[in-house]
Amino acid sequence: VILVNVGTQISGTIKTLGTDFNEPVKRGQVLARLDPALIEAAIAPIEANIAQLQAAVGQAAANLANVRTQQSLARTRLSRNRELLARNFIAQSQVDDSEQALQSADAQVTAAEAALRSAQAQVGAAQAQLQRERTNLGYTVIRSPIDGVVVARSVDVGQTVAASFQTPTLFQIAQDLQHKYSHCRVSWESTFMTSKWCTQQRVNPVSLWWLSVWIMLSCSAVV
Repeated sequence: VILVNVGTQISGTIKTLGTDFNEPVKRGQVLARLDPALIEAAIAPIEANIAQLQAAVGQAAANLANVRTQQSLARTRLSRNRELLARNFIAQSQVDDSEQALQSADAQVTAAEAALRSAQAQVGAAQAQLQRERTNLGYTVIRSPIDGVVVARSVDVGQTVAASFQTPTLFQIAQDLQHKYSHCRVSWESTFMTSKWCTQQRVNPVSLWWLSVWIMLSCSAVV
């Protein structure tokens, strides 16, 4: 008989039980639920924080677009002033000022790009945290991994379970062997019918014995 230990991946308090000792269960059936209140309370501020961070990303993107526009204007202004200087229409000092303005615009673009990446990274980190909490919320529902029968239950409603390095066992389920027993029943019936036929046909008793052994071994191998 195959026994499967069912535990919990998170700590919490048993809120409800969906089965009991000696009851049949199906794969995916809810065995127990942990109280999700603490996890749900943790999710709400994370979602609010993500909304704020996404707004900050929008502001950073808008600022980057603005400084890039200023950078383009500064580059155009420098190019025009260099042409005017070549024609002796303006002084060198004006070209120098244009070069400094472009350098300043370049620095602002670099800073704005870094600020946008930082804001996006913060959103990503908050979303990862939210995903972890949602995953833990899913773990509050404990389901049966197989079809079978509950042969042990070690928790009660209101009991606190702690998930550590070794997952605590809450239920023990014996795999449903009904189909295997059916196979064995068919095998034993086949043995009887075959023996009856062989007797009628006066088959060598030694051959009949070996045939029966083969059918019984096939049955035991399935179980």
